[in-house]
Amino acid sequence: MSDRVTASSFSSRSAAESLEAIRKDLETGEIDTILVGGADSNGAFRAKRLPVSRFARDPSDAQHFSDLVFALDHMDAIIAPPPDYPGWFPNWSDGFGDINAVPDLTTYRRVPWLERTALVLADFEHLDGRAVQESPRAVLRTVVDRLAGLGYTAMTSPELEFVVLRGRPDELAESDFRDLTPLGSSAIAYGAQRATDDERVIGPIRQALEGLGVEIEASNAEAGLGQYELNLPPHPGLHSGDQAFLFKHTVREVADLHGYTATFMARPIAEGFGSSCHVHQSLWTADGENAFSDTTDPDLLSNVGRHFIAGQLATLREFAALFAPTINSYKRYLPESAAGTTRTWAFQAKTVGVRVCTDSPNSTRVEHRAPGADANPYLVLAATLAGGIWGIENELDPGPPYRGNAYTDPTVEQIPATLGEAVELFEQSEAANAVFGEDVVRFIGALRRHEVAQYGQSVTDWEIRRYLTRV
Repeated sequence: MSDRVTASSFSSRSAAESLEAIRKDLETGEIDTILVGGADSNGAFRAKRLPVSRFARDPSDAQHFSDLVFALDHMDAIIAPPPDYPGWFPNWSDGFGDINAVPDLTTYRRVPWLERTALVLADFEHLDGRAVQESPRAVLRTVVDRLAGLGYTAMTSPELEFVVLRGRPDELAESDFRDLTPLGSSAIAYGAQRATDDERVIGPIRQALEGLGVEIEASNAEAGLGQYELNLPPHPGLHSGDQAFLFKHTVREVADLHGYTATFMARPIAEGFGSSCHVHQSLWTADGENAFSDTTDPDLLSNVGRHFIAGQLATLREFAALFAPTINSYKRYLPESAAGTTRTWAFQAKTVGVRVCTDSPNSTRVEHRAPGADANPYLVLAATLAGGIWGIENELDPGPPYRGNAYTDPTVEQIPATLGEAVELFEQSEAANAVFGEDVVRFIGALRRHEVAQYGQSVTDWEIRRYLTRV
């Protein structure tokens, strides 16, 4: 369809302009189903399907969701609030009441791999109109608004990696996810022939993303078995979060439709590299200038850029619960793994936690290398930008850039070794409580503690093999 309606058609429009464009699109009669929803705390897409006749009556009308969606873990088990929890936490005692999903009409786009279907992302609100501030999109919005108050617009670009496995998710579940087979028999980073062989699934994924309006700059085979990276171009903060969120949903759904499973686990296979979500960031002034660039500085880096870097270093350990939200996340943090494992920064080097590129004034940017692909994109962007805000507001100094291989230096501070340690640091973080708010920190901390508890109570295959007949 030559006049395909995608995100790029709407992202720069006002809500009123978007509403007019939506009505024109619906009048074509080519759409009969609308998905309305958004990200839960773990980054899963929770949505309702509306008949087009219902949606067309008032596209901006809120849809009722049970607040249960924010109390579900990765297995859809209900997370009970901690004893005497002082704040909002969906639970049986309160009856899992309704919240509103309010469509953001600027996010409307057609879904090219589903017949006669479009989607629109929503913001979650309490019935009295207050934002559900603990919802991931609201967390990112809070940070973006705080940056705007400082006079900056953030441009961010996540680099998301994933692994493709043979067999659909339901098929893998039938075998209890044993004997997983990655796409391809070997890992060849940037391998053209490897990528050609895998185009049967990567090609449709790329085409689906483009059709949805999630632009792709490039795709390439990565260094892990069955691993790919598709690069997203930079976008303003909230829009960038939407694009990354829909990227992950699209990759998983289209892979499934073609008979494969795409996983964003940080380290799904013991051999080789894990999957990252490195985040490139820059701040721009109202005059259209890159706030990180200073052509009079010997390093071409401004004071604002240095403060931003320093804040990211100061919060690298404290925000690990957002960069690395699962038990498996911490198995990605290995020496010479391409993950940012230390509180270090440098120009261009990829062994550090924060990499800085000053190729030109317009392309000067900071790359945070700690986040993993398993993280919620909204919370990852919120965390990277919040660290930068903390550095700017407190005029922190990053010190001199690191020289050498940070992976082999025992004197530099490391990212937390476990999710449990990360949760402790996050809950106690002055920066997290100041930028995100105490309610948000408490809520995310409770969800992460649930994950730690579930793992602590489990008996793994490793334990059975190691101890069953030998103790």
